[in-house]
Amino acid sequence: MKSSLARALLVVLVPVLYLSLGSAPALAALLRSQQLLQPVLTLLLLFSLSVLGLAIRHVRKQLPVPLGAMLLYILLCTALLPMWSAIEEQLHLASYVLIGVLAFFACPGQLVPAVLLGSSIGMVDELLQALLPKRIFDPRDLLANAAIATATVALLSGGKRSWWACAPLLALLATLWLLPITGAAPAQIPAPTAQTADPLALPSSSDTPQAARLSAETRSRAAKAPKSALKAPYSGASVVFITIDALRADFVPPWGQAPAALPSFEALSRTSVSFAEVLANSAWTSPGIVSFLTGLHPAVHGVEERERDLPDHLTTFIEELNRHGYSSYGFAADGDENYGGLGFTNRLNHSLSAPEMITEALNSAAGPSFVWMHLRDIHAPYDASPQDLEALGLPSSLPNAPILDRARSHYTVPREQFPGRHSWLKPAIRTLYSAELIQQDQALGQILHALQGYQNLLLVVSADHGEELLDHNGIGHASTTLKSAPHPELVRIPIYFRLPDGRAAGELRQGRFQQIDLVPTLASLLGIPAPDPLPEVKLDGWDLSSSVLDESAAATASTRSRTTLISTSPCGWQCPPERRAERIHALISGAEWLFCVPESAACDERFDPLLKEAERRASLLRRQSKTPVGRPQ
Repeated sequence: MKSSLARALLVVLVPVLYLSLGSAPALAALLRSQQLLQPVLTLLLLFSLSVLGLAIRHVRKQLPVPLGAMLLYILLCTALLPMWSAIEEQLHLASYVLIGVLAFFACPGQLVPAVLLGSSIGMVDELLQALLPKRIFDPRDLLANAAIATATVALLSGGKRSWWACAPLLALLATLWLLPITGAAPAQIPAPTAQTADPLALPSSSDTPQAARLSAETRSRAAKAPKSALKAPYSGASVVFITIDALRADFVPPWGQAPAALPSFEALSRTSVSFAEVLANSAWTSPGIVSFLTGLHPAVHGVEERERDLPDHLTTFIEELNRHGYSSYGFAADGDENYGGLGFTNRLNHSLSAPEMITEALNSAAGPSFVWMHLRDIHAPYDASPQDLEALGLPSSLPNAPILDRARSHYTVPREQFPGRHSWLKPAIRTLYSAELIQQDQALGQILHALQGYQNLLLVVSADHGEELLDHNGIGHASTTLKSAPHPELVRIPIYFRLPDGRAAGELRQGRFQQIDLVPTLASLLGIPAPDPLPEVKLDGWDLSSSVLDESAAATASTRSRTTLISTSPCGWQCPPERRAERIHALISGAEWLFCVPESAACDERFDPLLKEAERRASLLRRQSKTPVGRPQ
């Protein structure tokens, strides 16, 4: 290729590339809706590689292209491609292979100018994205663009020159991968040892020998679960069950620490017994709450989408409490949809403050009460102003970025609208989340103060799910990102049991507790049967009352190797009708996590017995139901 032609092509191609930045998200959304995005990008990549192949064939007449350089180039492209989690972001690779080829021919025999030309085009591309409202600036992309163009020029240079030309490339790569993220993160729960990097794209292939036994575990639950050492130690006690929306375990004691003091959570931790690992069985509110209050897995009870309630013929634990003289009160914070059929006979007075609602319910009942309250102080938007942040002792100067602006002003932060990586914004979003958490701590403190005068009271505080804070390039959970997966940040939650007699205060049990375990555990603590919803459909949860009461290893050992299935919708409450049947599953065995995306045929055989057993039991509920439950047929 003549240098004049290469320069002319660059003069045309580069402005087109830059001008397309603003319209790229809309075009990508259109192609995705027609299921054409991946094929189009694949064709563009093949085109760029074909141009590169022709260029190599041309230059080999003058200079040989060393095999080592080609292997290094292939390794580089293979390493960079997975960095772009959004498919459309992978266009960077195709674009800058082509830019590198044109830069090489535009500066014949001039290696350094060619490298500077190709890399500067890539850097300007990313810098322009910082000025556009619907694009995200990522310093790692800036270096990646430059690395691809530089490597292409180095490859085409041939001979020994290509090796010393790779020196700046290797420096760029080192900077790319080691780029520091400023700001201190909260203490983290130990991460899974074998977690798939992006379960939406590729499930782990690790072996899980316990997985095939989950259906047997479900059917023989009572035989395997640890038994309570004491019979009904808190018979007749009232129960206050508080669920906090979007509360991550690693921001509160004893699991972690937020950037600011949380005196109410710290006091609750000192006076309660907790579990080292607590897992939500879903990644959005409704299925998690229903699992808490029924002891059934989301894939079984079926409340996994809008306009779905429990079937009206099931026997629930709340109804059993009512039959034993309890007054039951429920409060869903933002309406009662999805919570029908649970058995609550009373509604809390929404005109009162949270502490007043709870104390009114406890005082008005002739006998013991079961009070459930759901709090949403942490839920997005994270709208603390700079003045609020400064008053709370948090950094008040935050960077400007479209995804951060969205999280500060909207309930949803759709992942599709903000492709790419945003790890440089982690400190900022954690700061905003911490501000919400401090406000929640203050509200919790008011509730704890109001409950001080009640003697025979069992208090349980937990969360419906966790929250992603740019850990996997999104903000929020299923109902806010609209493309979520059951990552640890979304399903690791806290739980506190503050017992009436103060037993086990401040102790942390080395076991695993799931949302489905609450009903059988409370049943044993209160001495009230935990009924199966139907004779042929048993509860999924385990009775872990012995673990709550006893710190001995025998009480928690059997929970450590327990296989856990998590089922979630990727878009939760916000799913449009055509997406409401979508599911993403996770299988946890010990510290190992597997992911399953049925719609993309990404599930392996280890999920089969779990999902088939869940579907069999869900079909039994649907068969006798007068109201919808489970997936549509």
